[in-house]
Amino acid sequence: MNTFFSGIGESELASRIEDMNLYEEGKFDLGYCLKPGGVVVRCIGQPSTVNRASEIIREAFSDEYISNVHTSLPRAVVDELRQREQSVAIAESCTGGLISSLITDVSGSSKVFGVGYVTYANNAKEETLDVSNDDLDDFGAVSEPAVKSMVEGCLEKSDADHAVAVSGIAGPAGGTVEKPVGTVFIGIASKGEGTYVRRYCYSSDRLIFKEKVSMTALNLLRKRVVGLL
Repeated sequence: MNTFFSGIGESELASRIEDMNLYEEGKFDLGYCLKPGGVVVRCIGQPSTVNRASEIIREAFSDEYISNVHTSLPRAVVDELRQREQSVAIAESCTGGLISSLITDVSGSSKVFGVGYVTYANNAKEETLDVSNDDLDDFGAVSEPAVKSMVEGCLEKSDADHAVAVSGIAGPAGGTVEKPVGTVFIGIASKGEGTYVRRYCYSSDRLIFKEKVSMTALNLLRKRVVGLL
């Protein structure tokens, strides 16, 4: 049985599962496989033992559990939105449209995704999403105030149920002591709920940085949709 998790690294997941003494449930084998946006845990053995061990693992990592049917984070997000008849809009800076692309790779995404904004330049953030020029001058485009304005502007202009916004420093240039290369702010806003903005730092090349930011944003969106954020 394959079980897909997101928001936790392979080594941490494996270490914590090892500490659970699952082999008391019976004889089986565990394997781990990295996938874009997550980790697949493969459990092989007698069906009854595998089912019980997989159930214990899912319960222990309920916040990170995605599915035992598929291993795609974008598909999981689209499925959760479709089940609730909800929609999402995306505002991207450093990812340049990658989050929107990942969502639209999923068949049926048109039912949950209507609009994406790529506001790479500061003037685009101001003109398209109503980000304050004062916030951009005082805090910079890669900041909590700027991303909060981006995601709230995206939600208001799109009339979606949820919005996601990202702004970061992909590098290799542009970093500072306060905001080194790899710094990114990700925001989630939803109708009737508070706005969530969090800072991350992914030290890697530009392409890997964009992938990590996109998958983190999708997982945060998933958590908001299912009530974990």
